[in-house]
Amino acid sequence: MMNGIKLMVFGVLALSCQVSETSAAESLPSGSVTFERTLHFLGSDGVSVAVEPGTYQVERKGSSLILTPGAVTIEGSALPPEELALPEPTVLSFARSGDEHLLLYTASDGTVVVSGTYSGIHSRETRTLSPLSMQIIPAQTQLPGGNILPGVPRIKSVSYGSFANQGALVPFANANVSITMYNFSGGAGTRIPFRIVSPGSITGESACTLTRNPRIVIGDSVVLDQNNEGRISLSGWFTSTGMCAVGIELTLPGKTEPARLVAGPILVQAPVRYTLGGTSSLRSRLGFRISGSLGICDGASIGPTNYSVGVLDGGTDLALRIRSGPIGTECQFTSVPWILPDGVRLVSTKWESVPEIPSGQEQGKCCVVSAFGNNCITMPPHVGYNFTRGTAPIVTGERSESPKYYSITSSDQQILEDGVIMLDNQSPRIVTVIKPMWGKLQCTNTVFNDHGVKLVLRELVLEGPPGLAFP
Repeated sequence: MMNGIKLMVFGVLALSCQVSETSAAESLPSGSVTFERTLHFLGSDGVSVAVEPGTYQVERKGSSLILTPGAVTIEGSALPPEELALPEPTVLSFARSGDEHLLLYTASDGTVVVSGTYSGIHSRETRTLSPLSMQIIPAQTQLPGGNILPGVPRIKSVSYGSFANQGALVPFANANVSITMYNFSGGAGTRIPFRIVSPGSITGESACTLTRNPRIVIGDSVVLDQNNEGRISLSGWFTSTGMCAVGIELTLPGKTEPARLVAGPILVQAPVRYTLGGTSSLRSRLGFRISGSLGICDGASIGPTNYSVGVLDGGTDLALRIRSGPIGTECQFTSVPWILPDGVRLVSTKWESVPEIPSGQEQGKCCVVSAFGNNCITMPPHVGYNFTRGTAPIVTGERSESPKYYSITSSDQQILEDGVIMLDNQSPRIVTVIKPMWGKLQCTNTVFNDHGVKLVLRELVLEGPPGLAFP
């Protein structure tokens, strides 16, 4: 049951802050507690006792607590003094589950823990509560019961933003998270060592968190200011959407266990999807060029009918086109890397092979070479090499980027593909690059240029922050 208590302290108090019996702004005398709802406890005689909403002074008597006014005695369990070293007398009050509520009273001679319910239904199960101090001290929000525990740090504020369009925080946008903590002991200039941990290691619940930029190094301690406040600024990115958080472990002077805080929630919004049809507008952005040729690969193929060949954008979609001829035709096309805007990623790409066959003939004599680079048709003898190094060979059909194929997302200083530098990423940031795409088209030898093939980019889907226009 210890883990159950830990989950509630952090999962409810630290993250959602939705259950608390005392407002954070309310100041109560030490040893007091306020209930906003009726609670049911067990009396010393084992009979259920209803405690109405209100503020009560709490005193200890053995393993029981006495609530005044009303002199209501409620049954609890006693812990030895070493289990919970908090300033005395101190009262903590918090929900443990949807129905159960815990009331803790600590003083120099030990701690009493009392379990109550909102429904009036009680369980006699035995609970293992120690080491309770590890579970309660790290909670960073205002602890219910009205007590401000000296020297127990808490989160004062969490601010965040991104470098993506409109400052939108979407997955893989370069982001900065600034966390301010307060209620330290030690005075200005005191250094408090810390480390960033998964919030799930604190709450017991899975939560998305910040992936820190490995190229941006920060110190390993917080320096307190004149207000005994400390700040941490973290650079990185989130990889999923939803309510995210950052976990922090602080090594406090004189404490054997670290204080554990959860900074959040940090809302990472869902990206906007951009479906780019009419891909002829991407011609200059992709920058396809001829990287190897046999026959006519650019300009016009001359014959009984002249055909435009090479990189074409005269229609709706960007196309790579060749025609047959007496010596055969083999053309390789390679695009340039496309560095996408901050927070933008490639989702999918759709290429289509369109054979051009004379009327009345069933078998074409031109084709698109597969990603493996093998001939797709019988070619006349010639010397040719596939210039695919550092590229993503084009695959016909729709290709999802799960797993990634045409793109790479990285924060490396040099982003490589097959040892070829695609981007000299001097600025310490994460970027997505659409790799150079490579396509090879072949036609066997024919008397005239009456056969052909086109490789057409039908669609390219991106996702990222709102408000973008492509290309």
